[in-house]
Amino acid sequence: MLETDMNQNLPKIALLSQSTSQQWISCQTIYRNLVQAYTSIFKDSELYQFQLSPNYSNYEAHNTAKEIISKNVEKIVFVDYAPHPEKFIKILNEIRPKQLPELIFHK
Repeated sequence: MLETDMNQNLPKIALLSQSTSQQWISCQTIYRNLVQAYTSIFKDSELYQFQLSPNYSNYEAHNTAKEIISKNVEKIVFVDYAPHPEKFIKILNEIRPKQLPELIFHK
């Protein structure tokens, strides 16, 4: 019971990436290293990992956005170079206008 209460005070971070593995071995390694780095950076946080298909539909984006919002995340980190987040962010903003979590784009 105490552990659950303590976890409610931890910052909540969502890592968002593509659902399929990258074709190039170097990109796979970079992705794994980025997830490890963000896990280390946010070690005092509740970390959730979400994925979108490379050509995700509005339906998939809507479901993922609703799930992220239900977790009350404070930050969304776009870890991967794909899929492009424009459609996802628009849907996220439609669901929760003017209350977006902080968006972090890894370059």
